[in-house]
Amino acid sequence: MGHYRWRLVSATDSDNQIITELSRPGFPVVANFGYRFNDEYHVGFSSDCNGVGGPYTLTPDHILLIGSGPQTMMGCGPKREAAEDKIRALEQSSRSQLTLTQLANGNVDDSSLPYYLLIQKMATGETLIWKNSALIDK
Repeated sequence: MGHYRWRLVSATDSDNQIITELSRPGFPVVANFGYRFNDEYHVGFSSDCNGVGGPYTLTPDHILLIGSGPQTMMGCGPKREAAEDKIRALEQSSRSQLTLTQLANGNVDDSSLPYYLLIQKMATGETLIWKNSALIDK
């Protein structure tokens, strides 16, 4: 997970309805896992303006536990702010089950990368599907 930047490609609520705030073209939501801060691994989420995140733990059975962390609060326009508010509400202090799948076809963001989908099933019932979109230098 930590070697890639992840772009949100699908977000549905517990009734399998699209989460509008996270499904607007032109307002991509991205996640970066694995950076270290104060000897903890952290994850960060953003929609190209503010950032939100927190420390995380990934258990051997692929349960992702995310704590609470700081958030920047710049004015970014109502649609982008709605996306960032929604991702914060879903991800901070959360528990989810992760499933990673490698697809055979090429990665549309970068043909030199393998194509992975990371399915995140939140304990509250939402399903987020992330696609790897870039390598992160370590």
